[in-house]
Amino acid sequence: MKKHNTRIALMVAAIAFVFSSCDRTATESRWTTMGYKPIYATSANLNELVRSSAARPLTGSGKIYVKGNLLLINKPYEGIHVVDNADPSNPKNLSFVEIPGNLDVAMKGDYLYADFAGQIAVIDLKDVSNPKLVQGVSLSTEFQQYPPNSASNTMWQGSRVYFECPNPKKGVVIGWVFTELSNPKCYR
Repeated sequence: MKKHNTRIALMVAAIAFVFSSCDRTATESRWTTMGYKPIYATSANLNELVRSSAARPLTGSGKIYVKGNLLLINKPYEGIHVVDNADPSNPKNLSFVEIPGNLDVAMKGDYLYADFAGQIAVIDLKDVSNPKLVQGVSLSTEFQQYPPNSASNTMWQGSRVYFECPNPKKGVVIGWVFTELSNPKCYR
């Protein structure tokens, strides 16, 4: 009986040794799920990211701000559409102000205040065709570490979600894209 127990113990120890010495990544199963992936920019070019570009078609709009005859229409995570609304029956899409990671805006005088990559960007819009980033004020925010709840992904709103862990070596997180992820390590 003692010999039998010893053999069983040796077999269990051998099996445990074999499985513990395996490369863990080789034995883990591969899986995919929907989640958020960070969009990066190097900290050296953050100021260059706020710029005017050609008008874009209005799709997936967010908040709208009125300044005189202008409509400033947020495109979540991308920037602001500038629309001339002097003739409401025939609005003219003038330009697009690129502000990566932007969700909210406010105006005072000629200055647009926009959340931008974990900062508040102060943008001079005296000349709408040539916006100038005047100042960026850093915020105490989780934007760099965690994806936001996205209004465009209502099935995930309020839910916990997987995301690709941000890597500071890749740059500064300026936005998040909802996409298919392979073996994500982060969950919130």
